[in-house]
Amino acid sequence: FKIVEVGQRMMYLTPQRAYISDPQDYQVLTEIEHGVSLPGQRLIVSGFTIRDNVYLLGPSWTYSVSDNNERPRFWGQPELVSGAIGTTGNNCVCWRTGGDYAWVANYSGLYFFNGQYEDKPSSYMVDIEWRRINWAAAYAIQMADDYVNQRLLVAVPLDGATEPTHLFVFDYARGYKWGEVDFSIDT
Repeated sequence: FKIVEVGQRMMYLTPQRAYISDPQDYQVLTEIEHGVSLPGQRLIVSGFTIRDNVYLLGPSWTYSVSDNNERPRFWGQPELVSGAIGTTGNNCVCWRTGGDYAWVANYSGLYFFNGQYEDKPSSYMVDIEWRRINWAAAYAIQMADDYVNQRLLVAVPLDGATEPTHLFVFDYARGYKWGEVDFSIDT
């Protein structure tokens, strides 16, 4: 349901497994050599890469597995990064950014991620607006990092909407943490 570029590899996500290709050989995949599962067969909703780490997210968890330049079968077991933060929508992660970081939209807030999550979400000061997002329609959320202007754009369905109705703009020119980010809502 989602395809992600992982350096010179491609990652194909299914709810039970991530299939990660050999470098520059994107279409040859086998269950044994290329499949990665989360412990306990946990659900995979989205994924991304930062440096040589592949991150796999579910509704309330984030796992990491490292690319050691071998086939994924020989990578280590996925390690838990967070047992509380993940995502419920496969587009609720923005990893195409201007640096080694990603943004993760979770029902509890918008999180800046650089290998670990901050204690409080970047959306902490606008929690009332954030809680208006219809998380039953998380599939409709779209995110884009305007790294030139240092703004994250998040198209969200508010209240009972099932398609994006508003654009949340997080200006991070002063920083990524909750007390540094400026916020506005556009229709």
